[in-house]
Amino acid sequence: MTDRHNWQVGASSCILRGWKNHTEEGFDLYRQAGIKYAELSVSVWNNSFEGLDFYDNPQKIKEIAKRCDVEFATFHAPFSVDISFSNPAPIARHTAAEIIKRTIHSAAQIGIKTMVLHPSGAHYEKYSDRKFLVKQCIDHVGEIYDFCEKEGVVLALENLTGRGVCGTPEEMLLFLNAFPNMQVCFDTNHCAYILPEDYLHTLLKAGMKGRIATLHVSDYNLDKEMHVMPGEGKINWNELITRLEQLDFSGVFMYEVSGNSEKNILYTPQMVADNFRAIIHQ
Repeated sequence: MTDRHNWQVGASSCILRGWKNHTEEGFDLYRQAGIKYAELSVSVWNNSFEGLDFYDNPQKIKEIAKRCDVEFATFHAPFSVDISFSNPAPIARHTAAEIIKRTIHSAAQIGIKTMVLHPSGAHYEKYSDRKFLVKQCIDHVGEIYDFCEKEGVVLALENLTGRGVCGTPEEMLLFLNAFPNMQVCFDTNHCAYILPEDYLHTLLKAGMKGRIATLHVSDYNLDKEMHVMPGEGKINWNELITRLEQLDFSGVFMYEVSGNSEKNILYTPQMVADNFRAIIHQ
């Protein structure tokens, strides 16, 4: 069992709100807040990776962050409606796999060791046969898993919200049992059918200690994902954190927050650092 007081805080670079803000000025906000770790996460639909020169010169973004003493602990592989392993079109799924592998290769080149992947996208509603959908996603995730093994990096599969694949712990276990070195990126606000602490408890009972590599930390109303700051939703943070300790979580407590549209709040790295101290040392 690990101790929450030994965990390090991190923030997804989504908090910078767009690839154009992935600058020294942007990452200096991390430094000022005392946050050393980030997840490199940009959208794929507005040429973000091209804008960052990520394919041809991935060292560029690494050096920008390094000058602010920020290290990329994780990389979020691209996802969208089209870049999805639940897309009914085989050619679309093949294209998705190639884009994902290309970005993972660049991330591995700059020393990022953990790659976060969505197992499906927004096309799950088009499948009447759930078992077929899950098997299709397992097959494609397996392709990325094998690629990550060759690149010498770890694949962390993210639980998705609603009817998305791995929205239940039982579906996540199908993937974890199929791929022994696969890890989990647990998104705390992606639990629509089960409380997040109960999702983790199911993984614990299934013998998955040590399989949570990283987190996407945010709060929600226990129904619909919101990605708001912990304390602005209804998650029982003490109970959830206790479950993570029981699962021997020792990764970065990685926030995935950008703002609260209902309250017209834009979050900052300093707000993340303050929130982390509040919920870890409560």
